[in-house]
Amino acid sequence: SIANQTAPSSQPLTLDGLLSTYSTAPDPTKAALDFTVAERNTLSTQNLQLWKLIEKQRSGYGQLMKELERVRGERDLYRNKLQGMGENTDALLRSHRE
Repeated sequence: SIANQTAPSSQPLTLDGLLSTYSTAPDPTKAALDFTVAERNTLSTQNLQLWKLIEKQRSGYGQLMKELERVRGERDLYRNKLQGMGENTDALLRSHRE
């Protein structure tokens, strides 16, 4: 049907606009309703996919934050060990960056 072949539009839908679009259909009201339901279903599916993507990104971000905290802990541990051995960690860092 026509409704299944049309991609969601960025234009706001109006009743008059839909009825005008489907005025040549045998039953313009049913054709407009079919289109509207199909578009709603498409948008609902896209919305669900986007929420799944958001949750996946949120989970990945959480894992990265845990890894960052672990690495910072290691960094601080090694920094303390170097300082305990009398090393100037700030000077070491500057010389390493140059």
